Amino acid sequence: AKDALARQVVQLREANRALGSQAHDARESLDSMTKCFICQQDERTVVAEPCHHLGMCNTCAEEVRQTSGECPICREEIHGLYKGVVLS
Repeated sequence: AKDALARQVVQLREANRALGSQAHDARESLDSMTKCFICQQDERTVVAEPCHHLGMCNTCAEEVRQTSGECPICREEIHGLYKGVVLS
Protein backbone atom coordinates (compact mmCIF):
# COMPACT_ATOMS: atom_id res chain seq x y z
CA ALA A 1 0.00 0.00 0.00
CA LYS A 2 2.89 2.31 0.83
CA ASP A 3 4.53 1.69 -2.58
CA ALA A 4 1.25 2.27 -4.41
CA LEU A 5 0.79 5.58 -2.57
CA ALA A 6 4.36 6.63 -3.40
CA ARG A 7 3.75 5.84 -7.10
CA GLN A 8 0.56 7.91 -7.05
CA VAL A 9 2.42 10.84 -5.51
CA VAL A 10 5.05 10.65 -8.25
CA GLN A 11 2.36 10.45 -10.94
CA LEU A 12 0.53 13.44 -9.49
CA ARG A 13 3.74 15.50 -9.37
CA GLU A 14 4.45 14.64 -13.01
CA ALA A 15 0.90 15.54 -14.01
CA ASN A 16 1.18 18.84 -12.10
CA ARG A 17 4.44 19.70 -13.93
CA ALA A 18 2.82 18.90 -17.29
CA LEU A 19 -0.19 21.11 -16.51
CA GLY A 20 2.08 23.93 -15.42
CA SER A 21 3.96 23.67 -18.70
CA GLN A 22 0.71 23.67 -20.70
CA ALA A 23 -0.53 26.74 -18.83
CA HIS A 24 2.75 28.54 -19.54
CA ASP A 25 2.50 27.68 -23.25
CA ALA A 26 -1.11 28.90 -23.34
CA ARG A 27 -0.13 32.23 -21.75
CA GLU A 28 2.67 32.70 -24.30
CA SER A 29 0.31 31.87 -27.14
CA LEU A 30 -2.27 34.36 -25.88
CA ASP A 31 0.41 37.05 -25.51
CA SER A 32 1.53 36.52 -29.10
CA MET A 33 -2.06 36.94 -30.30
CA THR A 34 -2.56 40.25 -28.47
CA LYS A 35 0.86 41.89 -28.84
CA CYS A 36 1.73 44.27 -31.66
CA PHE A 37 2.68 42.45 -34.85
CA ILE A 38 5.74 44.70 -35.24
CA CYS A 39 7.29 45.35 -31.80
CA GLN A 40 5.79 42.38 -29.91
CA GLN A 41 5.79 44.58 -26.78
CA ASP A 42 2.62 46.66 -26.61
CA GLU A 43 -1.00 45.60 -27.06
CA ARG A 44 -2.63 45.72 -30.49
CA THR A 45 -4.90 48.76 -30.42
CA VAL A 46 -4.98 50.10 -34.00
CA VAL A 47 -7.13 48.88 -36.89
CA ALA A 48 -5.89 49.61 -40.42
CA GLU A 49 -8.37 50.69 -43.09
CA PRO A 50 -9.50 49.36 -45.50
CA CYS A 51 -8.21 45.86 -44.63
CA HIS A 52 -9.45 46.00 -40.99
CA HIS A 53 -6.38 44.23 -39.59
CA LEU A 54 -5.90 44.76 -35.86
CA GLY A 55 -2.17 44.24 -35.63
CA MET A 56 -0.34 47.30 -34.37
CA CYS A 57 0.15 49.38 -31.25
CA ASN A 58 -0.22 53.19 -31.47
CA THR A 59 3.53 53.82 -31.74
CA CYS A 60 4.18 51.30 -34.51
CA ALA A 61 1.06 52.36 -36.41
CA GLU A 62 2.29 55.96 -36.56
CA GLU A 63 5.71 54.80 -37.72
CA VAL A 64 4.16 52.61 -40.44
CA ARG A 65 1.96 55.51 -41.57
CA GLN A 66 5.02 57.74 -41.93
CA THR A 67 7.21 55.14 -43.66
CA SER A 68 5.76 52.39 -45.86
CA GLY A 69 2.09 53.28 -45.48
CA GLU A 70 1.23 49.59 -45.88
CA CYS A 71 -0.47 47.16 -43.52
CA PRO A 72 2.28 44.93 -42.10
CA ILE A 73 -0.04 41.91 -42.29
CA CYS A 74 -1.38 42.07 -45.87
CA ARG A 75 0.67 44.92 -47.43
CA GLU A 76 -2.47 46.76 -48.54
CA GLU A 77 -2.13 50.53 -48.62
CA ILE A 78 -3.41 52.07 -45.40
CA HIS A 79 -6.03 54.81 -45.93
CA GLY A 80 -6.78 55.33 -42.26
CA LEU A 81 -5.95 54.15 -38.75
CA TYR A 82 -8.56 53.67 -36.07
CA LYS A 83 -7.29 53.67 -32.53
CA GLY A 84 -9.07 52.03 -29.66
CA VAL A 85 -8.70 49.73 -26.72
CA VAL A 86 -8.82 45.95 -26.93
CA LEU A 87 -11.06 44.54 -24.23
CA SER A 88 -10.21 41.11 -22.90
